[in-house]
Amino acid sequence: MRVPRPYTTAFAAKRLEAAFPALKIGTIQRLGAGYHSEAFLVNHAFVFKLPKSGHAGLALEKEAQVLRHLEGRLPLDIPVIQFYSPGNATFAYPIIGYRCIKGRILTPQLYGAFTLREKEKAAQTIADFLKALHQSPVPSGIPGLREDFLQKLTQDYELIRALTFHRIPASAQAAVSDYYEAALRDAALQRGSQALIHYDLSCNHIVLDGQQNTITGIIDFGDAAVADTDWDFMYLMEESEEELGREFGEMVLQYYRHEEPGRLMRKLKLRQEGALFEQILFSHAAKIKPLYRRGVKALQRL
Repeated sequence: MRVPRPYTTAFAAKRLEAAFPALKIGTIQRLGAGYHSEAFLVNHAFVFKLPKSGHAGLALEKEAQVLRHLEGRLPLDIPVIQFYSPGNATFAYPIIGYRCIKGRILTPQLYGAFTLREKEKAAQTIADFLKALHQSPVPSGIPGLREDFLQKLTQDYELIRALTFHRIPASAQAAVSDYYEAALRDAALQRGSQALIHYDLSCNHIVLDGQQNTITGIIDFGDAAVADTDWDFMYLMEESEEELGREFGEMVLQYYRHEEPGRLMRKLKLRQEGALFEQILFSHAAKIKPLYRRGVKALQRL
């Protein structure tokens, strides 16, 4: 099935009406798009997510199951699934819909205007959310939810060699091998707690009450996994223009009472060093050819 990329609002409306005959669409607007899915706001009230590929469809199905499992278990608002379609003749992929969580997406600019007390409160709120998430019961029966990171590293190493070694110079091959072999030997990756994690807790998935400067919700559980809880601090500790910065992440760690921050920092450093390799592997799996080609070209220059 060939569909436009990006999806137009007309295309989305037609697929939603086919999937949910009782849904009467008065207004529809695009909220945003990622590599996996596109989100649309319908009737100023409901968010619908339409995946872009079969790979993304599997992630959306997993997200729906995780959200159902977590309903009522967390101290912040999360999407509550009210519409679900497994796919049909006009759109082969799953579609989910939920009532929009009121508020604004948190940005570094908004965070920068917080008072010190508001920043501390935001960090405590995120820490409390993560503690509740990590202590929640682990769901069963959700395919592909559990991750063994060391096993994943081994599989990734084999796959990236098969995908790229015939296209890159010896120096780049050595850089790939050095990274994976060192990571597989690193003791830090063998320590940590396993639990249900969000796995993509960047600031653009945090919902803010703009009047009170308080965090009210968390969205986008498409990458959720049963995995090492340390990975939930990955974006919170990131120093970049897109995130809130390490100072915020360190406050979250203090309120969370992380037992071994040094171990966490070692893991995050390893993950950062392998970001290019993860980009290549993700774009290959998701069939995002422009991103894949850019990654391989960058790898050729190592």
